[in-house]
Amino acid sequence: MRKAMLHAPTRSPIWLSHHWPDRHDRCVRVRGVAVCRRCLVLYPLVLLAALVVLAVDLPLGAIVVAAWILPLPMSLEWAGEQFGVLAHSPRRLVVTTAVAALGLGAALAVHLRTPFHLDVLAPVATHVTICAVSSIRAARGRTRGWSVEDELRHRREEAERERSLRLLLAEGGREASRSE
Repeated sequence: MRKAMLHAPTRSPIWLSHHWPDRHDRCVRVRGVAVCRRCLVLYPLVLLAALVVLAVDLPLGAIVVAAWILPLPMSLEWAGEQFGVLAHSPRRLVVTTAVAALGLGAALAVHLRTPFHLDVLAPVATHVTICAVSSIRAARGRTRGWSVEDELRHRREEAERERSLRLLLAEGGREASRSE
């Protein structure tokens, strides 16, 4: 019985993914298996960029700038999606991830030569922190039952109610002046 449970097929296997089972919109299908789109782009390009940087031997200053700037669009996109400011876009996800992979790959090359070099560890840690904090804060909001989408919908509904009340007040004022 126990062995059968260990080998029971999953309904929807996910490979290279950290998504909840209901977030397959973030994945592509490879032979029937869901593969995280961001991971599918990020990992190979990071390795390729690291190999190129190791072969070319770029100056440390250029690598540090790349490690700070190139992952920034991906970090901002990640945070924007977490907070509901940006809608999910597979094309934007692939582009920002590919750009970030170049900077992260360059940082990996430095790490392979000099482990935990602070000049490249700082930007990588910063980008990881941006993504982690935004994910945690957004998840806390979701677990409380009030999402960013709920907040935006609430604000739109309140604005509509206020507009309707102003119209009623204006109509009431016109009717009062007619009766006088």
